[in-house]
Amino acid sequence: IYPTNLLVEPGRRGLDDLLSELDSGLYAYASLAGFAMRPSGDFSLYVLCGFKVEGGELAGGLKGFNLRGNVFELVKAIKSVGSNLEPVVPEMAGFCVIAPHVLAEGVEVVG
Repeated sequence: IYPTNLLVEPGRRGLDDLLSELDSGLYAYASLAGFAMRPSGDFSLYVLCGFKVEGGELAGGLKGFNLRGNVFELVKAIKSVGSNLEPVVPEMAGFCVIAPHVLAEGVEVVG
């Protein structure tokens, strides 16, 4: 599983709308390249910086943590898709993903 030239169609909601749906969660902003195991789809992604979300608002900066989960389960757990469409090139990665913000559940935060 390797997301070469992946394009995710945008939805209709802005980032503030997506965040307003979260009572408590994380907004991952910048990451290094992650990896996914074949064929299981289990993944790990190192997040360089992000934010805590409390009561639908950004509540403080975070840096240096991992997200773990399963790609196939993550796709099923998508709640909302944002309207922005941005190229994302993770550091040290040989690919580009063009995707909006995505609100999903079920990702494990480590560290």
